[in-house]
Amino acid sequence: MSNEEGFIVFLGAAFLIGNWLEEHPGVLDAIYFIKDHFLLILACVGLVVIGIMYIKNRIERY
Repeated sequence: MSNEEGFIVFLGAAFLIGNWLEEHPGVLDAIYFIKDHFLLILACVGLVVIGIMYIKNRIERY
């Protein structure tokens, strides 16, 4: 694929994604929510992973 073909494919994909986001505004709101609360979400995911590891280790001991 030449550079020109790749650029055309990129423009087409960007156009389709833009149209899809206009039709589904809730997706864009969710993206902004995740961006604004990234550290809180990361902390919650970390706590869940730590909890799963703790429970897994407890089960392996018995």
